[in-house]
Amino acid sequence: MPHSDSLNDGIHSLATAVQLPVEIVGLNSPLSNNGLGISIGTATAIPLFSLVQEADKAEFGELLSRDGAHRVVFMDHISPAKATKLREAGIQYLDASGNAFIHQHGLHIVVIGKKRATAALNRKQLPAEIKTGKAFQPAGLKVVFALLADHELARASMRTIAERAGVSLGSVSAIIKDLTAHEYLVGSGNQQELINTSQLANRWTELYPYSIRDKAHIGRFTAQAPDWWQALPTDVDYQISGEIAALKLTGYLNPKDGILYAEDAQLPALMKAGRLRQLKTDEKPEFIIDIYRPFWKVDSAKHIAPELIVVSDLLSTSDPRNVDAARRVMNEYLD
Repeated sequence: MPHSDSLNDGIHSLATAVQLPVEIVGLNSPLSNNGLGISIGTATAIPLFSLVQEADKAEFGELLSRDGAHRVVFMDHISPAKATKLREAGIQYLDASGNAFIHQHGLHIVVIGKKRATAALNRKQLPAEIKTGKAFQPAGLKVVFALLADHELARASMRTIAERAGVSLGSVSAIIKDLTAHEYLVGSGNQQELINTSQLANRWTELYPYSIRDKAHIGRFTAQAPDWWQALPTDVDYQISGEIAALKLTGYLNPKDGILYAEDAQLPALMKAGRLRQLKTDEKPEFIIDIYRPFWKVDSAKHIAPELIVVSDLLSTSDPRNVDAARRVMNEYLD
């Protein structure tokens, strides 16, 4: 079993480096020798295999032959030379300084050059309530979204926050504590205040597509005309995001692909009006329309998605022109 301080140091340092929630969870797996796993973001937990000290070459060879590439080896210290050999062998690892190599479940993380002294200092500076990552899991992101939309909500009761965010009352307390531990909330009760909002918004926009949006994907479509969105009815609840929303909000960007948020019940009316059709397997149309279910209450009077959603959807494409458009929306509409 790894020493708790060493493992906590490694986890906290890794979370800081990758800007994702990182947790140690209980995991019943033959690939773990301690009943633990490491959970990063929303990815499936990876079995953790702890070693008290650096193993020799033969032991690492045995690890690799026993699925070393499908678990994370944890040690107090891994030298740069040993780390290089592990990466070349495809063995995932983490040490107490936060140096890591993880390549599994859609993750590709390489952290090198971290010193243990820095990690230990960061641990001592943590608030008494240890960071859990609850604020950056799906329910937490919904609460953060509500708080960023209305800063006054931070002073409301837990019940009000839960109702506004659409999450269970039981989860709000842990989320609020986590936001406080991450220094995004200060004070308490009706004196509580949301701070570091730009940093929080940036973190939210990075996590939203993978944690919430992609799980609510209805399908991929295309249309007969590139300006399909102009024919959508005004009396149907839906909201447009991505490139088209950027054009409407800033006048910048010639839109190509589209993103639409709507409930399943609204889909027939939208498809008919916009002449949309679902893509066939392996089809490569001139433009693509992705449709998702919204997690927020759609404002029927506003057919553009909330600006934070628009920014996140633009950034998720990694297209330089969309990234530029996202910055424009952020600067013009978000604090």
